[in-house]
Amino acid sequence: MARILIVEDNDILSNAYGLVLTHHGHVVESAHDGMKGLAQAKTFYPELILLDMLMPNLDGIGFLKAYDCIRKHPDVKIVLLTNINEESLVTQALDLGAQQYVLKAELAPKELVALVDRLLEKKRE
Repeated sequence: MARILIVEDNDILSNAYGLVLTHHGHVVESAHDGMKGLAQAKTFYPELILLDMLMPNLDGIGFLKAYDCIRKHPDVKIVLLTNINEESLVTQALDLGAQQYVLKAELAPKELVALVDRLLEKKRE
């Protein structure tokens, strides 16, 4: 069981991700924009963050730049879930602390659970 923060402005996707992860025993909180995500990260203390790239108020890159807990808690895993497939953004996100970049259109719920479990297992090693 892990604490997972979903920062995603699409309610349908956020709810679907939350349901499948909760069903698999994780504790999940959601934020619908980057600013709210930053605020929740400071009080929820997630082990893993699922982060959308395009959101109102603060996008994924802005979130990564502002998320100072990466330096304080380097074991927090961040996965960018987006439909933007631009190499420069992928490189920038990885340089800013994201561990993985996944296209939402290619991610089924079972694959999300497998991805989360794999990243959390690496964290425990």
